[in-house]
Amino acid sequence: MSMPDRENWCCDVSVPGKSGAHAGILESMLFHMDQLEWSKKEQFNVQLAFEEAISNAIKHGNISDPNKIVRVACQVFPDHVTITIEDEGKGFDPEQVPDPRLPDNILIPSGRGILLIRHMMSRVEFAPSGNAITMIKYRDSQKNR
Repeated sequence: MSMPDRENWCCDVSVPGKSGAHAGILESMLFHMDQLEWSKKEQFNVQLAFEEAISNAIKHGNISDPNKIVRVACQVFPDHVTITIEDEGKGFDPEQVPDPRLPDNILIPSGRGILLIRHMMSRVEFAPSGNAITMIKYRDSQKNR
């Protein structure tokens, strides 16, 4: 039986590039995941990846400039969640970020956020411009789709 009011949720907004401006979006997304009975673990994974990506967009992309915005587009469906976060920065090449797990990079303070996002989400893609990330989380039972 389909429940149209619970089937999916979408948002596409621009928020100020400052810490905490995205809290309402995250709260709504997690609420809708909960309504669709996503597990607490899956909700935690999405929350952590979302917060890390927003933090990276504000700090690294927009260089903590509160006059710049961050665009957030989210979709919550019964079988997957899609999040795109885009900043106004010049972008970067994710392939050039050092792997923080390698012994030579242990003390380098960058790269851990991307590693965490890739671990928490099912798929992660960066825009060719390097200033946007799209993250997809499938339900654990949908992981290998």
